[in-house]
Amino acid sequence: MLPGKAILGNLLQGETVSDDLLGTARGSYESAVAFHSGYGRYSTDLGLLQLVMAQRAGIKSEKGKQLLSESIDRLSYGLARGPANSFAWARLASALYLRDGATDNVIETLRLSYQTGLLADKLIPFRTNFSLSLWDLLDDEMKNSVIRELQYFWHTSWDNQRTLMSIVCDHNKVFVLSQAVRSDREARSDFDSLYEYFLTPEKCEERRKAQDQKS
Repeated sequence: MLPGKAILGNLLQGETVSDDLLGTARGSYESAVAFHSGYGRYSTDLGLLQLVMAQRAGIKSEKGKQLLSESIDRLSYGLARGPANSFAWARLASALYLRDGATDNVIETLRLSYQTGLLADKLIPFRTNFSLSLWDLLDDEMKNSVIRELQYFWHTSWDNQRTLMSIVCDHNKVFVLSQAVRSDREARSDFDSLYEYFLTPEKCEERRKAQDQKS
């Protein structure tokens, strides 16, 4: 595992990792799984690496489809042996979504991510982004979980407030953030003061256009 651990760490920190290094990390974790297949975390980490490689290869390409299938198998195998992994459940839900679309299985897998780890700082941006893309398909229980995380994350830092504003703008779900902060006087005041500068329909459109130009 050791040759790939640092590479995976860099990936999780949001750093750019080359294809060659991803391949090195994949081989490292494949060896770890072969030596200790009963430890679920090695398999779920391998599944993450395969998921990233599938996205880089193109999900619709033959290589991408193969890597995506391998990722789903690895994540499922690892979670069967270590189910208390909210990160892995969220990754499995996203992998299933890439393969199958917005199915009931995707929703239920995402639900398990919330049930095994609510208010996980490092997971909240990814999980919120994914959940808002499926918002109309979520039941009240899951919507409440999203709102609870928004309430919590809004208070943690200005950087996290900016992250949330960007996410809700991207999905036209500013009203969800508004609902999340309305019960807290200080949070509501912050939201109201920032709304006209960042969250109006016009400002959200400007943000989307700027992101499109960068991409």
